Amino acid sequence: MSGFRLLCYSSLFVLFIFSLTCASGKRDTLFVKGTDGKERAVGVYLPKNYSKKKSYPLLVWMHGGVNGTKENRGTEVVSYFIKEADSLGIICAALSGDRSATWFDRVGTSNIRKSIDLIKKKYSIDINRIILGGVSDGGTGCYIASQLFPGEFASFLVLSGSTELPAQIGMHITSAAMKGTPWLIAHGGKDHLYSGEDLKNWVGRKKREGVKISFHYFPDAPHGLDYMPMLHDSLWNFVMRSRR
Repeated sequence: MSGFRLLCYSSLFVLFIFSLTCASGKRDTLFVKGTDGKERAVGVYLPKNYSKKKSYPLLVWMHGGVNGTKENRGTEVVSYFIKEADSLGIICAALSGDRSATWFDRVGTSNIRKSIDLIKKKYSIDINRIILGGVSDGGTGCYIASQLFPGEFASFLVLSGSTELPAQIGMHITSAAMKGTPWLIAHGGKDHLYSGEDLKNWVGRKKREGVKISFHYFPDAPHGLDYMPMLHDSLWNFVMRSRR
């Protein structure tokens, strides 16, 4: 796959540095032990003025590029959410996947639930406001998680994900499992990996079958997150409205 799947586009690097310098909350790193016996990092960011007396929404993020060799990327990726976490009062966590623990296999998918359980034990989480999101491979992982863990999330965020890959590994994304949870799906019309036109048709079918989808299509955007400045407000408004 393309270099995009490392998530950290040059267009986001400035945001990464800005977030680090403006952070006023607290960063933490947890480790979840997979079914393969290997521990992987979960990057966590607590918003400023975090208090155990209050329960917080939790955004769980899955990065792209799980076919790469870099490990424990969650500690890096969580930094992209610092500004929003502080301003909105939301806990953000980024999981770490790799070629031995993708968002499509037994190890990676079980790590999603294990990571959330670990975070809930340590921090004050509103269990009805847990959102799962991801980009590219991570977005595709949301489709799969909806089938494996129906009803467990307040909403799903899919950015530049694939609706075709799940079928290639033998998993059909059913509307029945998707229906109970609102979705925000964003995609670029010039995505060279996953056809934007095909996705538009797929989203239309799912909507007719009763799935609640907020669809954001950017005709001139490539695969990736180039459309994020245009999507930003809609995405975070959606996140903050999400409740199971």
